[in-house]
Amino acid sequence: MNNEERIIKLEDTVNRLEYYIDLLRDYATDPETFLLWDWAISKRLNREQVRKIISKSQEFNKRIKELDNAPKFAEFRTEIEKILLLQPDLEIEVDDNLILQLLKRISNMGMMLELTKYYLQDDKSEPLSDTKDQL
Repeated sequence: MNNEERIIKLEDTVNRLEYYIDLLRDYATDPETFLLWDWAISKRLNREQVRKIISKSQEFNKRIKELDNAPKFAEFRTEIEKILLLQPDLEIEVDDNLILQLLKRISNMGMMLELTKYYLQDDKSEPLSDTKDQL
């Protein structure tokens, strides 16, 4: 790695740390509500990934609200996985449990209620019933 690459990597790290400080301000005021921020920090996500996850979740929430044939959990998982894998140095295993953790934290924020209700509580996600209890 040459000096220019090191500088870019350091700048990315500083930007991510500054973003975490912003998230921690919210988290410090109401930890239960802002568990999503804690989750994002623990997974070392950057601002772009968090925004894309929220945007994709809002998209799926809208689809669930408007359609009789709501998207399957596997489709949601695949879309979130694409976002998580945007960061090449991020070593994270994306499995059903990880996605369910994400959904649980989104539900704590009172956001996208149709999405979280559909994937966390409805019988439509039968294959996930074993992993729900592990959260």
